[in-house]
Amino acid sequence: MQKILGIVIIAGMFSCNAKEGGSGFEVAGTIKNATADMVYLEENTPEARPTILDSATLNKDGSFTLKTKNKEESLYQLPLKNKMVPFAFF
Repeated sequence: MQKILGIVIIAGMFSCNAKEGGSGFEVAGTIKNATADMVYLEENTPEARPTILDSATLNKDGSFTLKTKNKEESLYQLPLKNKMVPFAFF
């Protein structure tokens, strides 16, 4: 009985290892009449300033694509270059 319990505990430890990264997501869109040429994907953290996760240069038509991996639920924002207020939160 102790051997079976030991095997179950060891198997449980190996099955619960931490995964690298996590799932990722992509944000794509088009900004019309933008005066800036860059858009940033920032993660809001309660204890510090927002952290930049990705950035993209706006195409001529204003389209952009941003990608990141998320480790846990969080709040994200999309500000333009040299703008204090983000234009989107999610």
